[in-house]
Amino acid sequence: APVDRRDSLRAAGTRSLRHALFIGATAGAAAGVLASRRLLDPVAWIACGAAVGLAAAAFSFGIAMVAGGLRLRSSACDLIALGVLAWSAIDVVTGLSTSPFSWIGHVGLWPVEFNLFGIVGLVVSAAMGIAGVRTVEGLSLEAGERRSKLVGQLRFAATMQDVRTVMLLQRQLAQAHLRQTPWIPLPRAKERSKAGNRVFIRRALNGLLRWPAIRILRLLALVGVASACVAGAWAGTSPLIVVGGIALWIAAMDLLEPLAQETDHPDRVTSAPVVEGVAHLRHLIVPSVVLFALTSIAMAPLIVLGPPKIGGILAPLIVPLVGLAIGGAALVVSRRPSASADLFPEVASMKLMARMLIPPLLPIIGMLPVPLARAKWLATHNAGLVNHSISFVSAMGLAFGTWAILWVRYAETMRETFAEAGKRSMSDSDEEKKKK
Repeated sequence: APVDRRDSLRAAGTRSLRHALFIGATAGAAAGVLASRRLLDPVAWIACGAAVGLAAAAFSFGIAMVAGGLRLRSSACDLIALGVLAWSAIDVVTGLSTSPFSWIGHVGLWPVEFNLFGIVGLVVSAAMGIAGVRTVEGLSLEAGERRSKLVGQLRFAATMQDVRTVMLLQRQLAQAHLRQTPWIPLPRAKERSKAGNRVFIRRALNGLLRWPAIRILRLLALVGVASACVAGAWAGTSPLIVVGGIALWIAAMDLLEPLAQETDHPDRVTSAPVVEGVAHLRHLIVPSVVLFALTSIAMAPLIVLGPPKIGGILAPLIVPLVGLAIGGAALVVSRRPSASADLFPEVASMKLMARMLIPPLLPIIGMLPVPLARAKWLATHNAGLVNHSISFVSAMGLAFGTWAILWVRYAETMRETFAEAGKRSMSDSDEEKKKK
C-alpha cells in the first residue's frame, strides 16, 4: 500500500504502548491502595504505585519493541532478559542500586524515603518507551501478522473460557517448542507393560525432559512466586495468598500436559486395555511428585530460616497445597467441552461461573491457613490453638483436593450414568405419551 512504513508501524506501536501504560498505571495504583491500608498517606502511595506501573510498562514494552524492530533472535532476547534479572538479583543481595528495575523500585518507596535514583529510573523508562516507538519500524511484517493471528485466537479462546487453548496459543507465542532431544535421555525400557504405571511415568518423564529452557525457568519462577507470597502473607499481606495460589495453579497446569493431551485425543486411551478414568489418574503421578519436590525446595529456606512458627505451619501445609493445585489444574485440563443448551440460562450461567472459579480457588484455599494461623498466633500466642486451626483448614483443603482428583477418576463414568439416566427418562416419557 502507498503508506509510509514508518508512520503505520509507529502509530500501531504508540497505540500498544498507550494501552500498556494504562494497564500498568491501574495495576500500580491498585498496589498503592493495598499498601496504603497498612501505611499512612494513601494519596502518596497510590500516586507512587501508579508511577511505578507506568515506568515498568514503558520499560518492558519499549524494550520489546526495540527487540522486534532490531529483529533480535529469541535466544538473544532470553539472554538479555536473564541478564537483567540477574542484575536486579545482585542489587537485592548486595543492597546496591545499579539496575533499571532497582531505580524504578525506589519510586515506589518515595513515601518512606526520597531517593534521586527513582528519577533516573523514570527517565530511563521514558527513554526506552520512546526508543521502542522509533525503532518499531524495523519489525518483520510477516512475523507480526502471524503473531497477531495467534493473539486474535488467544482472545477468542479467553472469551470462550477455553483455558487449554489459551495455554497452547501462549506457548506458540512464546515459541516454547519441545526439544528434539531430551536433556537427559532415559535408559531403554527392559520390558513393555500394557497399561501399568510404568508406561505413564515414562511418558511423563520423556515429556518433561524435552521441555525448553524457557518453560523450565517459568515453572521455577511460578513456584518461587508462590513461596514468596507465603512469606508475604505471614508478614501481614494476606491478599498475597491469591497471587500465590494462582501461580501454583498455573504451574500445575503446565505440568499436567500429558493429561491434557490425553483429553485432546480421547480415541488413544479407548484403544488401550485400561479404563479412561484410571489412565487420567495415572497421569497425575509424575506432576504431583515434581510439584511437591519443587515446592518443598522453594519453601525450605522459609521453614529453616524463616520467622518463628512459620516452619511448623509450612511443613504440614505442603502436601494439601500441592494436592489442591494438582486437583484444580486437573479439573481444567481433563475437562471436555459440553453443551449447556438444554439448561435454563440461570443454571447455565451458574455452571459456567463454577467451572471458572472453583479450579483456581482450590490452591487459594490451600494457602488460607497461613494468614489464619498468623492471626491466631498474634491474638493468643497459643501454639495448640494455632496447630488446631492449621490442621482443620488443611484437612478441609485436602478433602477438596481429593474430591477434585476423584472427579478426574470417575468423571467419565458419571457422564455415562447421567446420559443413560437422561435417555431412560426420555424413553419413559415417550411411552407415557403413547399410552395417553
